[in-house]
Amino acid sequence: MEDLAPLEQAVLTYLLSHPYVPHSHDDLITNSWSEVENTAGVSTEAVYQVARRIRLKIEPDPTQPMYLVTRRGGYQFFPEGRPDEAGENAR
Repeated sequence: MEDLAPLEQAVLTYLLSHPYVPHSHDDLITNSWSEVENTAGVSTEAVYQVARRIRLKIEPDPTQPMYLVTRRGGYQFFPEGRPDEAGENAR
């Protein structure tokens, strides 16, 4: 795995400590960006770009994410890979 930038590391660390839970963009901003950046206002686009960069570094195929999955209004992290429709791992 390639080295993560500090913000990518902060987001991934937060997701790893709270797996399986859907996280809103606001939740990720509040728990991963610094307080100064929070008060200045971080856009949803900024969260999207960080998630995209993380996927490029951790996903076997970033176009078919199995770990960092998009959910309406945010993301969900599956350490073992996203379960398929039958409830089994997609690996």
